[in-house]
Amino acid sequence: MDKHMGKNIVNCDTVSDEHIERAIEKGERQHAHIAKGMWHTTDGKAVVTEDLDWQMYLRVFERAAKRLTTGGGAMVVPFKSVRGMAHKLSALGNDVRLLCVNALPLVERAEQGFHMKGHSFRKADGTIAGLAEGEPYTFIHAIPNPHITVMIRACMQIAEKLSDFHPGEWADVNEPKIRNAFVQAARFVKRVCNSRRFRTVVLNHERSERKNLKSCWAYAGSLFEKYSKLLVLRIDLYIHPDSHAWSESDRAEWCVSQYLRALRENRLIEPDVKGWIVKREGGFRRGIHFHLMVFLDGHKHQEGHVYSQQLGEAWTSRFSEGKGTFFNCWVLRKKYEHNALGVVRISDRVMLTGLLIALAYMTKEDCALETGRSRNLRRGIIESSDGPKPGAPRKTENDLSVLKSVFSDSPFA
Repeated sequence: MDKHMGKNIVNCDTVSDEHIERAIEKGERQHAHIAKGMWHTTDGKAVVTEDLDWQMYLRVFERAAKRLTTGGGAMVVPFKSVRGMAHKLSALGNDVRLLCVNALPLVERAEQGFHMKGHSFRKADGTIAGLAEGEPYTFIHAIPNPHITVMIRACMQIAEKLSDFHPGEWADVNEPKIRNAFVQAARFVKRVCNSRRFRTVVLNHERSERKNLKSCWAYAGSLFEKYSKLLVLRIDLYIHPDSHAWSESDRAEWCVSQYLRALRENRLIEPDVKGWIVKREGGFRRGIHFHLMVFLDGHKHQEGHVYSQQLGEAWTSRFSEGKGTFFNCWVLRKKYEHNALGVVRISDRVMLTGLLIALAYMTKEDCALETGRSRNLRRGIIESSDGPKPGAPRKTENDLSVLKSVFSDSPFA
């Protein structure tokens, strides 16, 4: 969300809740695209990685599978030409063709779980998309969400059937073999995604995401019961791409655990940490990394840049054994001013909506990691609300009504 749109949300009383939510979600999507698509060096420089493209490919994989499943489009469409009936790829079909050409090489190079043994995928120029010697790609075991998984397999089927053709020829669906490859892939997606087993898998996947979001929102609510204003910080913790093997080791897991323990015990930054949520993710180039959200008392603290910087520097200098880098999301606050960066008041529906959408993106599982370790999503403990509450006194018993309404009215819940 750009700055201009953010000001419209704040200053216009006639803007609908739906418009506000769409604008905030756009900002969060852009923020997530940056956070997941780059890694940051120790001197603060941002490096664009293949993960930036992969975030886009994931959305296209999922969107294509859902459209094919619901009958929202065909990949091959007939049309009348001067020579009679002919065929061409639809916009959806062309999206899938580009996934086969551009996304599958990333899948083959970076994920053992996706690897199609005995096959190499050619680039648009006809060269083999191989792995250059010494390139620091990770081989994290990850499971994409159900629709993405099916669409990746469909694209692999297309690539395998068209291995005798140059990728530049794949758009010529007047060639029967090429046309049949796309038609059969569409049938495969529709058949699998409409099966009872698949629908059960999707239901379980969505239930897990909703459960995690509900848990994080309840945790945030428990903090708002005690503090009517919270200062929200967001920091991305990375491990240098040259240290992928270390990032998956027991030693790295121990370092992360020690960092979180120090965070809980208030040994990282000067003010008391009131709460925290952390999500572990994997990237092709960046490997394992963490998205951290920290809550401070908003009555005592309103400026978060210094505290965010301290949290990141603690990771790089004290806990990552020289292999860590970080990104201080506070530098994006002016651009994404309603996306859970800064002070969130218990009565501010716009900022609470931004917090909910940020948590929805944190709990979304496009690709779930299988590390064999502790949970990928962790948070602090919900403490008892007995006793007097710090911060501004409550006026009524319904002080959490806005927070509850934001959750119940949101399509993310």
